[in-house]
Amino acid sequence: MNPRRSLVVSALCLGTLAGTAMGQWVTAGANIYYNGGNVGIGTAAPAWPLEVRAQVDRGVAVTNSKVTGTTYGIFSVARSPSARGVYGLANNVDGTGYGVLGVSNGSTGHGVRGIAQANITNKASYGVSGKSESVKGAGVFGEATRGVGVLGQANSVANGPANGSTAIAGVRGVISSTTPGSFSAGVWGINNGTSTKGVGVAGYHAGSGYAVYGLVNGNSGYAGYFEGGQNFFEGDVGIGTDQPSAKLDVQGDVRIRTGDRFYFGDDTENDDPTYFERDFNGSDNTILRLVLGDDPSGAQLDWFIVATRSLTGGSEQNKIWLGSDGSAFKPGGGQWSATSDRRVKRDIQPLHGSLERLLELRGVSFEYIDPTLPGASEGPQRGFVAQEVESVFPEWVGDMNGLKTLTIRGFEALTVESLRELREEKDRQIAALQSENDELRARLEKIEAMLEARR
Repeated sequence: MNPRRSLVVSALCLGTLAGTAMGQWVTAGANIYYNGGNVGIGTAAPAWPLEVRAQVDRGVAVTNSKVTGTTYGIFSVARSPSARGVYGLANNVDGTGYGVLGVSNGSTGHGVRGIAQANITNKASYGVSGKSESVKGAGVFGEATRGVGVLGQANSVANGPANGSTAIAGVRGVISSTTPGSFSAGVWGINNGTSTKGVGVAGYHAGSGYAVYGLVNGNSGYAGYFEGGQNFFEGDVGIGTDQPSAKLDVQGDVRIRTGDRFYFGDDTENDDPTYFERDFNGSDNTILRLVLGDDPSGAQLDWFIVATRSLTGGSEQNKIWLGSDGSAFKPGGGQWSATSDRRVKRDIQPLHGSLERLLELRGVSFEYIDPTLPGASEGPQRGFVAQEVESVFPEWVGDMNGLKTLTIRGFEALTVESLRELREEKDRQIAALQSENDELRARLEKIEAMLEARR
């Protein structure tokens, strides 16, 4: 065929096809519309009113050049009970895909902004709802080079329950599965920055509510769980009370487990560490130890002091002093007090032979083989031997892990009665001497009288 004729035929065919397509569009003033079927771009069998298939960077590119007011690149409305205003599907099996990618280049703005308006049915609606069914995916993933990765804002003024099911929330994360695996998170925040003020998840409340609120429906979970690193609380912390009046305010029991210590002071006082510690060997033997870290290079002792203070204020009054060298002081000195009211005693009997029993004891000097034993110390000592005391005062001798101990009880009473016995013995001696002296004086007077009569 003649090339020129072939070109003419092709042009006629194209014109006929174009005319047929244009005949399906209807113009109404400045508007044009099409109701005859589906429109395909890149496909000859469109399944939707407008279906675009492309193998380029952007399947559909929309640019809104208006620079004032509120503008939309794409505005979509869906009204069915299960409507999706915008549905994005990244169907790639490898690489990085995004169902919906929103970018904001303005000084303020949002890459993706979802608004859930009030509805008359009072049912839950979501500005942005994210769902991930992949093994390592995320329902909503926010990443910010600067600014906020995900910003949620709820303008509702209605009250909502605090169990999280339909609570009012700027951002809400839900794990729908009851067996999601060993670790899952409704909201997961990651900050890979090295700044000392970086935040993985931040909560802010302008009023008197909660910046971050955790609730567990049961006793086996954790309303808050912190692992690793350090935790900082600037204000007062309440445990068991929502109105703390101190940096740490606890209402209820406090447990410090065996082997753990309750420290006083800071790291600058390592030369004199002070702490409470409990030892428990599992065989009904417990020791609660207060450690006063006496620095051997220092000239001052460390003290545990029991003090009093008036309810109306004023300074403390130190009462009982326990020193790190084993010394102990209390007001007025002397022995420790014991209940001694006659009304709580029975079978009251006088002591006999106190002096004789005390004289059966043998005082000795000695040194301890192991000065770390309870009550022991280094250097020369004076005292008794428990085995010798046991035959005289068995109630003074006790047992501690197979070693005999000595606790002197009632020594004052024995001393008083011993002095009384000495006084009575002395009084008897004095009375005997007085009687003998009176007899000698009488005899002397008789002799003097006889001598005077002979003169």
